[in-house]
Amino acid sequence: MTDRKLVAYRWDSPEAWEEGNENLESIIKSDSGEESWPLARCFPPMGFPPPLSEEAIAELEKVHGVLLERLDENEE
Repeated sequence: MTDRKLVAYRWDSPEAWEEGNENLESIIKSDSGEESWPLARCFPPMGFPPPLSEEAIAELEKVHGVLLERLDENEE
């Protein structure tokens, strides 16, 4: 089984969110099997998806305008 990591994401602009959110959600849903996850009440929203594979994280990093933060980097 692959090691999964916790991340949070936000967007650098509302336009980036409008253009990339559907792709981002598709990557997360495909990798995690989850249909929803917590979102902060801001615009554009900040998301806290379920743990993701390194492959999915690499795909998310390619989405224009998305800013990722790895939440479990310092846990070792």
